Amino acid sequence: MNSIQLLKLIEKCGSISGRKRLQKLVFISKEKHNVPFEYNFILHLFGPYSSDLQNDLSFLVDIGFIKEIPPTQEIEPYFYELTDDGRRFCEKKTLDSSTEQQLTDVVAELCNISTEELVHMSYQLFSSK
Repeated sequence: MNSIQLLKLIEKCGSISGRKRLQKLVFISKEKHNVPFEYNFILHLFGPYSSDLQNDLSFLVDIGFIKEIPPTQEIEPYFYELTDDGRRFCEKKTLDSSTEQQLTDVVAELCNISTEELVHMSYQLFSSK
C-alpha cells in the first residue's frame, strides 16, 4: 500500500528534489494530513526518518518506476521523478477518494515550500507526538 501512495505523491508533486525533502513530505503527509502511510519514523540528523521509506524508494528505483538522478556536485540533492513505467502503473492503480484528496492537499500545501521549512515543520510535529 505504501508504494502506490509514494508513487502518487511523487506524481502529484511532479518531481521531488532531495531525500531529506521526500522523507519530510511523507512524514508530514502522515502526521498532519492523515495520509495512511504505514512507515515508522525515528528522529534522525535532519528530523524524522524512516528506513522503510528509504527501502521502498530504492525498490521503486530498482524496478524502474522512479528515476533517481544522483547529484553531480556534493551540494546538490538527489532528484526523483516517475518514469514512464511508473506513470503507467499509477494510471492503473487508484486510491480511495479520501486518500487521493489528502495527497492533493499535501501537494497544495507543501510541494512549493522550502526543504528547511519542511524540516522545521517535521521537527514540530515529531515533538508533539
